[in-house]
Amino acid sequence: TEDYQRLLNDPGKPFIDRSTGKGGSGYPPGSVFKIVTAIAACEEGVIEPGTTFHCAGGIPVAGKFKRCHQRRGGHGTLDFYGGFAKSCDVYYYHLGDLLGPENIAKYARGLGLGTTSGLPDALMEKPGLVPDPAWKILYTSEGKWGRDDTLNIAIGQGHLLVTPIQIALLTSFVANGGELLEPQILSHRRDGKGNLTWQCEKQVRDSIPVSPETLQEVREAMHHVVIDRSGTGRGVRIEGIDIAGKTGTAEHDRRPSDAWFTCFAPYEDPQIAIAVVVEEGGHGGETSAPIAREMLMHYFEKDLYRESDQLAKTGVTFDSLEETP
Repeated sequence: TEDYQRLLNDPGKPFIDRSTGKGGSGYPPGSVFKIVTAIAACEEGVIEPGTTFHCAGGIPVAGKFKRCHQRRGGHGTLDFYGGFAKSCDVYYYHLGDLLGPENIAKYARGLGLGTTSGLPDALMEKPGLVPDPAWKILYTSEGKWGRDDTLNIAIGQGHLLVTPIQIALLTSFVANGGELLEPQILSHRRDGKGNLTWQCEKQVRDSIPVSPETLQEVREAMHHVVIDRSGTGRGVRIEGIDIAGKTGTAEHDRRPSDAWFTCFAPYEDPQIAIAVVVEEGGHGGETSAPIAREMLMHYFEKDLYRESDQLAKTGVTFDSLEETP
């Protein structure tokens, strides 16, 4: 009873299921949304992997200087993979201009954002929000949609809201070759004698068509996030496991940024997709990527020990193992 009361009074609210947005309407995605913008740009043909843009730290918008997160001097000239690996906002401002808000919103919704994923109603899953010019006129008093709104959603800011389950499914879509899956709570059931009575079957939801070529380009871009020396997700690296991912830092007006990281692994033969968000955690590469790394360590070490039976020989349990940082 004391433990329950302590958890109930915990300011971190551990009983709230953040994965489905139960505690609110969702989270601003920050730069993990650049996965959507990248898919849209490649699929619509507005860029190729070799397309370059120059980042001088920002661009002029409506008489102001709209900054990149790399404020001092900018990132320089980047191609598609470099822009993604370094999470350059200026590169994605240009993609926002080329795509327009309707295209970005079309791909976001077609990739499962702005709608529930199919989890049971009891989990109170939130759909999040994908804004567009019509939505802004109907539901806000901020006036008409402007260029700044488009550039904001291109980098995952503005009025966008998502849930961790949506981002995990988006990452899974990229990893598995273009299937938007319906998440499942149970993998199987057994009776009292251990006999299998039910097995989960894969359920694929309707989604926007995305070519194999585009998916491969985005997979490779996510790979660069981890393997490049200046990639924002390099902190997730694990020896022997090839990982692809994307960091995100979702800014707020009056409180610290939320930290995001999403990834899949192994790169060549994906088995697992992960999304991590830390409320007010700062930078995704510094806060959320190490958490994803620990999750991957558990997942792959557990499989390794089960397959080789090495764990049984040690006389210890998997839960007692300590991972090195």
